[in-house]
Amino acid sequence: EVPGVSIPAELLKAITSLENPEEQKKLGLAYTQELVLSLLDRVEGIYLISPFNKAPLLEPIIRSIRQTARGARLRVRPPQEQA
Repeated sequence: EVPGVSIPAELLKAITSLENPEEQKKLGLAYTQELVLSLLDRVEGIYLISPFNKAPLLEPIIRSIRQTARGARLRVRPPQEQA
């Protein structure tokens, strides 16, 4: 949980119904990818934050963004190194 961030009850129920952490992660990433793609034509940018500084988790989402016409024009900044 992150302060100020709400997870739709339906998604939370679906994730917690899965026992396997890998399946939970896949479902969360699929939901995030769908959400991001649905917003691309309505926003100027999207700020993705990986949990626990695990940037590789975001790679499938970034790839799917780049495959869209709008996403191909966006500049994706690499994750910042934490000091």
